Amino acid sequence: MIMTTAVVKYKKEQGIKLPQAFLQSLNIIENDEVEVWLENNRIMLRKLFGKKHKTTKERLQDFYGTISPDAEKLSEIDWGQSVGQEIW
Repeated sequence: MIMTTAVVKYKKEQGIKLPQAFLQSLNIIENDEVEVWLENNRIMLRKLFGKKHKTTKERLQDFYGTISPDAEKLSEIDWGQSVGQEIW
């Protein structure tokens, strides 16, 4: 499948519009992460699968830079039996 597209300005960068047919054939939807690299004078793109999500601890470390040593001592809180229609 070959299609023509355009390079467009995106904020302070430039981007390439990808035809919907390409995205659908690769099962890529908005906000999916893709890997992009150059190979033999071509731009290569592939959808990333199975990307490990960061733990809460990793996210807090990214945000704050460090976490208090006391945070390691925290544990799950037992709030008792479910009340209502909760499904756990």
